[in-house]
Amino acid sequence: KYIQTTINTVTTHFGTPQASIGTPPFNPFIFVDQVRSHEVHLKGLAPTEFMDTDLFGTWSDGSVPASGLYFQSTNGLPWGIETPVNFNYPIELADILTAHLKFAAWAQSSGVDFPDWYMDEPGYRDDTKIYVIP
Repeated sequence: KYIQTTINTVTTHFGTPQASIGTPPFNPFIFVDQVRSHEVHLKGLAPTEFMDTDLFGTWSDGSVPASGLYFQSTNGLPWGIETPVNFNYPIELADILTAHLKFAAWAQSSGVDFPDWYMDEPGYRDDTKIYVIP
């Protein structure tokens, strides 16, 4: 069942001027189940000092910190993604690989191939596996 989302606005007052923060790329991340030490970053970006690094290499994680490889599966897929536009996500239980047909090639090439993998281009996705907002 689709539930209409609400838009929330957050106003942030920085203690440091924004011009002093630095330039992109930034390293955004989330926590899993609100556990601070269970971080998920974009592929290739390092964890913070608070990350439980014993999690690397567990389950199907292919991170190799000594080689600078972080937050990717054993077959090179990212644990997190960032797109510059709204993302048409797969329907429930559909694997992103079967919905967005160029996703694996993009991820495994470190973003070189198909940088527009998320777009609605011919051959890029299986529309039967893309969620459509009613």
